[in-house]
Amino acid sequence: MTSSGYLVVRKAGFVGERWGDRPAILTGVQNENIHYLGIDRDPWWDINGLLYGKKLSVSENDLTSRILAARIPFFCAGICNTYLCAQQALDISNRVNKLNEIIYITLNTKNDGGFEPGKNVFMGLDYYVDGCGSVLRLGLFTKPQIFTEFVSNLNGFGLFNTSEKLLEYIRTYAALCEKEGLEPIDCDALPGGVFSVYASSSD
Repeated sequence: MTSSGYLVVRKAGFVGERWGDRPAILTGVQNENIHYLGIDRDPWWDINGLLYGKKLSVSENDLTSRILAARIPFFCAGICNTYLCAQQALDISNRVNKLNEIIYITLNTKNDGGFEPGKNVFMGLDYYVDGCGSVLRLGLFTKPQIFTEFVSNLNGFGLFNTSEKLLEYIRTYAALCEKEGLEPIDCDALPGGVFSVYASSSD
């Protein structure tokens, strides 16, 4: 199991369309719109739709199998180990409409701190719980009025710059989720992972 890889996700303007979800956007403290640009942007949505609709070729089916097999802890949806794999998945996903883009993610550990050398542009930190999603999207971008103290900590990509603020937010979310009718998260019983999110690059 690897600790980093590429994902094909929905572009900011198309996040939340799959089930008629609330768009992942909120108004920041300076009245600027902040889009959520983390991991939980309907990853692999269009290529999976083509897969289940039996609209992929044999080689394209093989590609989706390789993506699912290349798992990363706390994220069972699968990843691409190479940029070429991700580009192929993106081309398939955007066959009808160009709704998707590629991001690069690393699972933060005490050893690597999520740092990835090269030209990938760091966008911020996200926290993902398998089977539930990003705690940022589930909370801040669903009921921002509950987490007003943290809105000012989000960067321009709708993510946190530091793990300290992110973990403080996660603890607050866990304490309030049941009372506020949000997706219940028990950080001890259902752990998640802190991920660094990068704009993708082929380098």
